[in-house]
Amino acid sequence: MKAMEKKPAERYATAREMADDLERYLAGEPVLAAPSSYSRLIAGKINQHLRELEAWWHDHILSDHEYDALRHGYERLSEKEDAWIMEVRRLSLAQVSLYLGAWVLVVGAALIFLFRYVGLSGTLSVALVTAATIPTAAMGIHTWREGRKRIAIAYLLAFCLLLPVTLLVVMNEYKIEAVPDKEKLELFWKISGDFNKITNAQLWWAILISLPAYLWLRRFTKSSVFSLMVAVMGVLLGHVTLLRSGLLERLDDPGWYYFRLMPLALLFFYIGNVLEREKHPEDSRYFYPIAVAFTYVSLSGVAGFHVPYAQWLGGVAPWTRGQVEYLFIVNAGIYYALQRSFERFHTPQMRIVSKAFRFVIPGHVLLSMLLLGITATQRWNGEAGEFAMKMEARAFEVGLPVVACLIVFWSIPKQMKNYLATGMLFLAIGVVRLEQDLFKDRAEWPIVLMFAAARYPAIKLVLRRWMKARQ
Repeated sequence: MKAMEKKPAERYATAREMADDLERYLAGEPVLAAPSSYSRLIAGKINQHLRELEAWWHDHILSDHEYDALRHGYERLSEKEDAWIMEVRRLSLAQVSLYLGAWVLVVGAALIFLFRYVGLSGTLSVALVTAATIPTAAMGIHTWREGRKRIAIAYLLAFCLLLPVTLLVVMNEYKIEAVPDKEKLELFWKISGDFNKITNAQLWWAILISLPAYLWLRRFTKSSVFSLMVAVMGVLLGHVTLLRSGLLERLDDPGWYYFRLMPLALLFFYIGNVLEREKHPEDSRYFYPIAVAFTYVSLSGVAGFHVPYAQWLGGVAPWTRGQVEYLFIVNAGIYYALQRSFERFHTPQMRIVSKAFRFVIPGHVLLSMLLLGITATQRWNGEAGEFAMKMEARAFEVGLPVVACLIVFWSIPKQMKNYLATGMLFLAIGVVRLEQDLFKDRAEWPIVLMFAAARYPAIKLVLRRWMKARQ
């Protein structure tokens, strides 16, 4: 019936598509064809449900996260099946075999630039990888124009990986950018074994020259998978830039690396935001996760390893002694500021980003308070009679369960179940620490806790009345 639809756009695009469906039918696999009347009926139902979801969201029946998840699910139902294998709804033997073959081709080409083989060097190796790369690109473009998009995507992705490999082979064999910046900064020169001496400059130029090809493929195919290639190669380009800037020379100072990840995180946030504002959310979704990951890694690494950061905190607040735990509490404040900033954009992807930053705040605060309390107690025990040390230890012992309770109740306006779970876990840890020190060997302590828990509804009622009276 699909082959005889009234509208040409609803028929098979090519004879190959129809043949593929016939092969699926003969192999006992589900066919992709469906009557257009069913498609129109489903589309109508989906639009009706989306309108209802919108109303439920405005009436606060659904949270932002639930609304975004349900809307994404309905939109996926109304979309045609993606040609890329990672987005396809059903895997087939033909698809998997095609991608496996493409990957083996890329691996084989990579061996030529990684290792030197007797009898396979110079123009011969260049000709071999070029003979793999150019026909792969040509076949991908040809099959895409024919409408065989599932096959074309596999060829074009293989080309995306073969292109920088080919450029590296060409530059290595013809000694282009073969002079190292500094031998001690070169990655492949540091690796022992039989690897070719590829320079960081060759890596850098191979990736940079490949990026315009990926952008052209994104424009030609209108498939967001090539934005993923741009994002991944952007990560590699950033790291090769750090290699050329002296990363290997500063391995004994990891804080240098983490500090320089921050500009990369900001760059990926900027690209993701521009793409989303330009109505390309399918592309921006590849840049935001990288930006969030870079932010986590960079801030955590700077807090843990960047000595100037600790020295700055010790100078601004001498009572902190520049301890790492205080730096992680500062990071929690930064995550909170980022979360509030991203919430203002009011877009689905920005809400996901803000939630990602909000998710880690309680763990940073409570774990840091626990470790600071343990350190303060050890310092006080080591300096008996020191009143200031005692008060610091006591403050953290009492402060941990109090802050844990606040985070438990903070889970309500934020609708974050991890706040509830994390808060209750650290509340228990805080109570145990109080028992070990402040209420040691006092039997009434657990009785008071159990009585308070049993009378909690009455206590909550009193607190509500008191808060209303204060208002």
